[in-house]
Amino acid sequence: KEKILTKLYTIYYYDGNQEKLQETFNELRKINPDYHPVITEKKKYVYYLPVQVEDKINRALSLYQSRKLNAALDLFIKTLEIRETALANRCMGDILFSRNDSTSIVYYLKAYPDYKSDTDFLKNLCLIYIQQKQIDRAKSVLEEIRKLNPDSKYISLLEKYTGRSE
Repeated sequence: KEKILTKLYTIYYYDGNQEKLQETFNELRKINPDYHPVITEKKKYVYYLPVQVEDKINRALSLYQSRKLNAALDLFIKTLEIRETALANRCMGDILFSRNDSTSIVYYLKAYPDYKSDTDFLKNLCLIYIQQKQIDRAKSVLEEIRKLNPDSKYISLLEKYTGRSE
């Protein structure tokens, strides 16, 4: 029974079903009071890289992490010419966003489908919309953040800039 409940716990964890997750946890604790869940994070699809650009993206990421942003930007552009990837678009958007470059929105919108549950990503997207005075779109992204994580530290800041406060 413990093995089955452990598998169910993992399923509910990845499904995001908090109610069933807690119920299953309580059942597991009845069987084994010392039970501690061990969930290994699955590698997100967005981090799988096509073989055609894998080496270049890895080099660009290394440059990006070393804060050699111009070189990273150039290499990400080259990878996007070969093959579009959400990761390269996200990194391009992040670099351009850090420079207050309004073209960052182009890359963020391409990356959006793969990063729409990443609140850090959504915060940046919301801020870009605010900078571009697209307040309705910023409010929409703010709602996405609120749904994903009602306790997000970004909500009050973004509400201040969108004029939305609950």
